[in-house]
Amino acid sequence: MLCGHSMPRLAGESGDIAPDFTIDLKGKTVLPGLFNTHCHINVVSTTLLLNLGSLWLGRRYGEQQKAKNMAECLAHGITNIRDTFVEDLRRNKASRERISKGEIRGPRFLQAVAVGPPGSYLAEKYSLAIRLMRDDLSSRLLPAGYE
Repeated sequence: MLCGHSMPRLAGESGDIAPDFTIDLKGKTVLPGLFNTHCHINVVSTTLLLNLGSLWLGRRYGEQQKAKNMAECLAHGITNIRDTFVEDLRRNKASRERISKGEIRGPRFLQAVAVGPPGSYLAEKYSLAIRLMRDDLSSRLLPAGYE
């Protein structure tokens, strides 16, 4: 089924094909859904500089900010996202369920995971400062052997 064309015909292109129907967009543009290939859904920190205020704000408003971020994706044409990394997959599963139930608006998303062999940068021993910063960024570390 053909819809009307939005681009001028190329020189020499036939104009004999008539569309089955046309849609008057009243000056608006149709854009296919966009795919954000690198996203951190759970990073809702107010700053990368660690302080007690940012910890408090992240905990107090993190879920609200995440819901706003998901709705903003749709508002800007992003219908699919790929979350690049989160250690606790339960948080993304909960977001996906809220979206599918219609509790919040948001795009579909794929979850990427990182596999770090022992001794890799993902398997480091983290200092207290790094653990606090990661906690502030909502990237909480899970205990060894977590399933």
